[in-house]
Amino acid sequence: MELALASVFIFFIILILWEIKADFVLFIFGFAAYIFLLFMLYCLVIEIQAIGFQCFKPLFGERGKEAYVISYFIIFLQIVTFVIALYIIIPFAPNTWNNSLGLLYVLLINLPLSSGFAIIIFFIGLRKLNKIE
Repeated sequence: MELALASVFIFFIILILWEIKADFVLFIFGFAAYIFLLFMLYCLVIEIQAIGFQCFKPLFGERGKEAYVISYFIIFLQIVTFVIALYIIIPFAPNTWNNSLGLLYVLLINLPLSSGFAIIIFFIGLRKLNKIE
């Protein structure tokens, strides 16, 4: 962790020493912070989905096959929500968008879709777990 922070610090010092405008440095730093925040939100959504599936069908021992099925189903669910986000954004996308802007909009639509599925799975799993208890 310290090595990564030191590398980022040295990178920004080099940029400043080369007299690159501060606006560009702030843009790069803001973009990196945005990507990191989006990545952490997706990790949280996937973790909530995994907890929901675990509550729906608890594994009380080490059964590898069932754990793999849960993992594959989570991956499948992420792909399905991404395709749904594509079907939502493509009819409304103008031809003037560049690829990175289009991907940004797809990810911003995909995050609430994945979060909605994760919350539904989580509460169904909790209800099922309460019935088992």
